[in-house]
Amino acid sequence: MEVQQIFVSDENKAKEVQQQLKEGGDFLSVANLYNEAAETEVSFGKNEVPQEVCEEAFALENGQISKKIKVDNGFYFIKCINHYNQEKTDANKSVILENRRKEAFDDVYQEFLSSLSSEFNDSVWKEVKVEINEEVKTDNFFQVYKKYCNW
Repeated sequence: MEVQQIFVSDENKAKEVQQQLKEGGDFLSVANLYNEAAETEVSFGKNEVPQEVCEEAFALENGQISKKIKVDNGFYFIKCINHYNQEKTDANKSVILENRRKEAFDDVYQEFLSSLSSEFNDSVWKEVKVEINEEVKTDNFFQVYKKYCNW
């Protein structure tokens, strides 16, 4: 959804914005005077904004302006520019589908991991000997590998 927004943190400013919009004030002009948000024109999908804003915004048709929307830290006014953006909706669906696939895989994989049993073999580990070769002059594995393994 593409919208224009006005956000104010003060209730008195919200009343002023509400009054100007009610009297037919141009949304962008009012936004230029009052908006405390970083941007006036924004795009978002469901669940990307506070629930109160989501419910009001997605009920609007193109060109409609919301009533005052109270949220935890202030008030929003939303003007719907484009209720449905096919390209962004398709992209969002792809992201959601990929997230669901990953979650499904993770669930199956975690179940698989929990079914595995493993033990640390102390007796074998105690037999491991680290040899120090004086010819080795680096601590970089790949340099040693190149030198001694003809890489």
